[in-house]
Amino acid sequence: MRSFAITLLLALVMILSVLNNSIYINRVVDEMVTVLAFEEPSASLQSPAKLEGLQIKWEKEKRRIQVSVTHLKIDTVSNLISSLLIYNEHGEWVEYKKTAALLRAALEEIRQLEKFSAENIF
Repeated sequence: MRSFAITLLLALVMILSVLNNSIYINRVVDEMVTVLAFEEPSASLQSPAKLEGLQIKWEKEKRRIQVSVTHLKIDTVSNLISSLLIYNEHGEWVEYKKTAALLRAALEEIRQLEKFSAENIF
């Protein structure tokens, strides 16, 4: 009976960890997508600051996210954020918009991969 209780406790801790991770990743993705939704390319001085803030936030958050997300997905998002900064700096607005759309898609893919569902479990 004791081993059953320990096994049940470990299973419960694991399920709670997965749920916590899913909630955390959803929160981070929501915050980043919100910044991208309102950030239109412009020649203003605020745009680079917001993008640099987005990059700093990603660098901080990715340490926890990389525990459960593959490095390929993490690197993709990091590269897209760097590309946004470069396109904004050089005023290439068409490429900026394309890259911003790719970044939103990559973030949504991370959200889908970490969603707590039967499809992701099995």
